[in-house]
Amino acid sequence: MPNKKITRAGIGCVIIMVLLAVAVVYPVINSLNCVSPSTSVKARGRYIWLAISAANTEQDLLGKPMLWPTDLEAHLGKPFESAEAYFTFLLSDGKSGKIEHDPEKRVVYDLKPSILMGPGLIAATGPNLPPNANAWHVVCVGEKSLVETPFLITRNVKASEIRYPSKAELDGWLDATHVLPMNKKIKPFGNKRAVWITRGGNAFDARQKYLTRARVVPVAQPEGEAELRVLPSIGGYP
Repeated sequence: MPNKKITRAGIGCVIIMVLLAVAVVYPVINSLNCVSPSTSVKARGRYIWLAISAANTEQDLLGKPMLWPTDLEAHLGKPFESAEAYFTFLLSDGKSGKIEHDPEKRVVYDLKPSILMGPGLIAATGPNLPPNANAWHVVCVGEKSLVETPFLITRNVKASEIRYPSKAELDGWLDATHVLPMNKKIKPFGNKRAVWITRGGNAFDARQKYLTRARVVPVAQPEGEAELRVLPSIGGYP
């Protein structure tokens, strides 16, 4: 009888430990599987930023160009045409123009095609990055860009309106009523939220009613700096 009690107690402890482990791990898995349209996308955006930032540290030590869009374009001598083209380069070996199967050979080895997804999108499985496998617009930032400048923006945001606010907008942004449009046709994101990651790594998401134009880039345009240029996702809001 004592052995049976110990056995039952042991089984009970195991069950409790398993339940506790599930309670801890499940929210993380849930998040990465994009159950929440805002939190999960924001987490993925931060992951993308971390992967690129880590690769930039290595690039710097090796005397190679930074992997921000503007720095890469200057190095390659040509602009990227879309967010997909930029990400494809980061996922390639830097020469083939196609997604490299071996992560160790990728320009950004910590970047995975699956992390570019959003709710309702699928992971890229072939050599190319299709529009339905990418959740992001990319702002062309460089090493000298301000850390507050947006870098990744969910593709249901109208990319043409991502810009520095005018002084009048910046001074009166609390009273601004012009809301940044959302694209109702992009079902994975709906029309209620937008998420962006700054060049400095800060993550921001907002409900539609809080997204005024002046709040998109809450810093004045640096003197002498050109207007923001955005690489839109082929499958997103232009």
